[in-house]
Amino acid sequence: MRIAYDPVIFCLQRYGGISRYYCELARRLNGAGDTVADIVAPVHRNAYLADLSSPTIGRDTEWGQFFATPLIVANRARLAVARGSHAPYDVLHETYYERTPMPIAARTRVVTVHDMIHEKFSAEFSRADTTSARKRAAVARADRVICVSEHTKRDLQELFETPSEKITVVHHGFTEPPEGAAPRVDRPFVLYVGQRAGYKNFQRLLRAFAASERAKRSFALVCFGGEPFDRRERALCASLGLDERSVLRFAGGDDVLGALYRSARALVYPSLYEGFGLPPLEAMSVGCPVLASDASSIPEVVGGAARLCDPRSIDSIREGLESLLFDEAQRAALVRAGHTRAARFSWNDCARRTLAVYEG
Repeated sequence: MRIAYDPVIFCLQRYGGISRYYCELARRLNGAGDTVADIVAPVHRNAYLADLSSPTIGRDTEWGQFFATPLIVANRARLAVARGSHAPYDVLHETYYERTPMPIAARTRVVTVHDMIHEKFSAEFSRADTTSARKRAAVARADRVICVSEHTKRDLQELFETPSEKITVVHHGFTEPPEGAAPRVDRPFVLYVGQRAGYKNFQRLLRAFAASERAKRSFALVCFGGEPFDRRERALCASLGLDERSVLRFAGGDDVLGALYRSARALVYPSLYEGFGLPPLEAMSVGCPVLASDASSIPEVVGGAARLCDPRSIDSIREGLESLLFDEAQRAALVRAGHTRAARFSWNDCARRTLAVYEG
């Protein structure tokens, strides 16, 4: 079987979970039996591709995000010229959503739907954002659709009326975070990972943390990733009595994140919506207990291995936080359960089940 992954996501992301997903699939499927898996990207700006060897992976431009559209256009032109120069692939797996597909000849088209955030939280995106329309077009032309959770499948069926028989659920795998040196934090801390705006629900977490005198007195809240704190976030912290020692932000690579997971008292994951959600599994895999939202796909992913809270209730987040921070028996039980739960999600299993989708 010959499988192609188009260049779109590798033009959009230098780093990121979706581009890593396709690299992990290609790495495991390429050479598995008689399978050839090509990432077809004549030009790109993705750092992960440096670890893959393929004649179909071209030059890394290292350009910023504002050059993504020109790179997509350049790839489309190059592939259009080269389209008739080789036999069609058996499968083209479109890596992100385009109104019209990349000119790569293939007998079967597959697309993965990672979430329905643009549809569920449309008010948080610019009117000029065309992601939802492009997603609808990609799903409509696909022969087979992969969803990363049962919850995402249900949302896709509800919002796009996609037939159930066209959809297969394949959970993500994940890689245990590498060890590294943690940034210096002068007291024990609770960890938050990722972007903080809108449906990520960070403001309620701040209010819940500030409402707990025990947590605020004994712990800091450390944020990893996302943009630097903006004026509104700093003003909210000040109004809640949280100073720069109480709420901190760090950025860096996977080694820094891995060190923070291993040092944190707990990970808090209060999102209102996720198509899958990797941070809880990453935390569990290294013994960091998790307080997670009971919304969307998150309970499906964490199973019974996390303390759950109502993400729309500040009191529920506060109570869960205090319980996880100060109840040693609960912490120990969640650490044990977390190791077991995380072990159920592997890239090898994800690749095996994805190959079954390709084979039809």
